Amino acid sequence: MDEQTKRKIDRNFFRLSLLPLAGAVAYMFYSAFAKKELSTDYYIVLGVGLALHWLLSDVLSVVFAKGFEGKTEEQKKAYAIYSLLNLAGFGGLGYFACSVGSNNGIFGALVYVMTLSIKRKYLDEYKGIVKKETVEEETAQDAGKAEALENAESETETVEEGMAVETVKTSEKTDKEETASGQ
Repeated sequence: MDEQTKRKIDRNFFRLSLLPLAGAVAYMFYSAFAKKELSTDYYIVLGVGLALHWLLSDVLSVVFAKGFEGKTEEQKKAYAIYSLLNLAGFGGLGYFACSVGSNNGIFGALVYVMTLSIKRKYLDEYKGIVKKETVEEETAQDAGKAEALENAESETETVEEGMAVETVKTSEKTDKEETASGQ
């Protein structure tokens, strides 16, 4: 299956997954404006809406688009972690919405926000995206190690009280010490 078809399937499933969310949000507004007391049906509608959204966007879209086709085991594992973090985030969002009247709801919102940043890493890993900063950092670290090694091999500078005293090539110093000890 080509990439354009996969994107089209993903896009259609995402649009479809918005319907249960829209229904749940509409029911939340209805409950708020009708001054209806929060009862079991409110929690059920909210939970089912979030669960269906997750199921359609994270599970069924990947199955129908054959998202694991040509992926390594590490990429499949990364997607599974991403999907579970997404589910945990939706759980936190649901907890926040269900705890509207209490102070504990903020913890659900924190869970959702925390999973947003963490799950992005796993989604990038699944898609095979390597972050540019990571590559640049590793290159800079390797260049720094090479430069330090080069400096250690070429010249040694001794500084006493802020003044340069002498510069001696490491190899010459070693040769002189060997000559002196051999005599």
